[in-house]
Amino acid sequence: MSERRAADELLDALSRLELDAPPPLPEEQSRRICERAARQIFQEQNGCQDTERGSKMENGTKKGRRTLGRAVRIGLIAAALCCGGTLTVCAVGPQIVSMLNGSIGFFSEAPSQSAVSDPVEAPRTDFDENRAKLEAYNAPIGQTVTSGGVSVTLDNISMDVSSMDIFLTITGKEAIDAILSENDYRPLWDRFWGRGPNFSFPLINGEMTAQPDAEDWYLSNDGSLKLWRHYILTETPEGEEITVELKDDTALGRSGAWDFTVTLDGESVRAGAKAAGPADYPMQPVTYEIGGESYTVGRGIYLKYLAFGPVGGVLQLDTREREVTGPDGSEMVFSDGFGPGELYITDNTGKELYMSRSRASGAVNLTAPDADATSITLTPVVPANPDGSGTEERTISLDELKAGVTIATSPLGGYTVENFTIQEGVICYDLVPYGWAPNSASGVAPEILRPQDGGKITEVKEEVTGLQDGETATFLKSGLLSYVVDPQTGVVSVRHDYYAATDDELGTITEWKYDYREVNLDTEHAVTVQLNPLES
Repeated sequence: MSERRAADELLDALSRLELDAPPPLPEEQSRRICERAARQIFQEQNGCQDTERGSKMENGTKKGRRTLGRAVRIGLIAAALCCGGTLTVCAVGPQIVSMLNGSIGFFSEAPSQSAVSDPVEAPRTDFDENRAKLEAYNAPIGQTVTSGGVSVTLDNISMDVSSMDIFLTITGKEAIDAILSENDYRPLWDRFWGRGPNFSFPLINGEMTAQPDAEDWYLSNDGSLKLWRHYILTETPEGEEITVELKDDTALGRSGAWDFTVTLDGESVRAGAKAAGPADYPMQPVTYEIGGESYTVGRGIYLKYLAFGPVGGVLQLDTREREVTGPDGSEMVFSDGFGPGELYITDNTGKELYMSRSRASGAVNLTAPDADATSITLTPVVPANPDGSGTEERTISLDELKAGVTIATSPLGGYTVENFTIQEGVICYDLVPYGWAPNSASGVAPEILRPQDGGKITEVKEEVTGLQDGETATFLKSGLLSYVVDPQTGVVSVRHDYYAATDDELGTITEWKYDYREVNLDTEHAVTVQLNPLES
């Protein structure tokens, strides 16, 4: 039986299945995947054919040929049932899944923060656009691994050329109850941070090209922990099949082994992708005077990876850091390349692109360009004054924040404050970017707004023992600052969880500070790169 005929029989078997299923893959993609399944079956059965035929020929019969045909048909039916029953499993052996349109339980089962009694019971972010894109481009997995009294289920995975997102359900009543019962002044939701599984070093085709970034989690009504982890990719996932390996030896603070391997259809991962680079764009070096000494920095844009897919975009630059000795003998770090936060990024339609990053290093996510965009322009943002001066601290009132106000962090842009609330010892607000918005060279949003809460709130005391010479020190702690940046919009969602302060005390924080920087666009050294479709 030929591979093509085997694929036709597989498609025919699929068409006769009566199963509830989401919209099918396009016909050509279905045929290609099924041909791959048929090829694997065909090759495996050909391997049996030689043995079968050799043994039967010695007995002078042709039974081996009939046995082979039946085995192939059984294999085709098994593959068809597998394909229909799980929607995306189309081969005997490793599961091959494609990015499809489908619900993700992390989102569909989650209440909003306004509907729960404790923040741990709902996600702390509400990214409608992110949910829409991820649910339009993900694969259901449903693999479960149990170890150390904790079960971890990989519910869904989403991957394009810019990022990877995994969604997990974690059960283990004893482990979860132990975390919730800890004598700790931190908010309940923060106690689950870093308890695992973290899957900090995922492998894509055997390489560490996915950097862990943002995450969110909540306790569902059934007592399980729902966990979402977002990764930024630093290379295009290549190959007809893309193998993702997730391994961790800790979950909910318990030791064990939680290993997952998923094989993704490469064509579906790279579908609709556009990319540019890599390329180097060196510029004229700049000389700085520091402490009476001259230091030359070779400025340039060194593009390593720029790509956009159905879920989002990614930018990775080589900043070419190097250490030099300062006038006082201390070590200083200079960057000969611009970082992502030092660039004003637009597409050829004029649309501004915003970046997001929480923990990843060296790469940032970018919001999507216009659907008709064909190029991206990277314009350096440089200090207005050669000596680096021009930064001032500005003040804004609590009433302005509550009403919604626009704050300029430079002549080129800033943020609009929205949804400012004080409730149950927590201050929350969103920062909506406009123009050039990042406040650091790396693109990571620092504490843009700083509450002037000194002497106005109740703090907790923490004694730390075992210091040098056996000393004990007492520290005062006010609260926990956290933020997440929506990769679809660039909106920064900020959360201040105060440990002991009351809402009345928080209402007395009438002044907030932020920094304003004098900068200019260096249009002379702007770089425009063309976006080209990636070959699948």
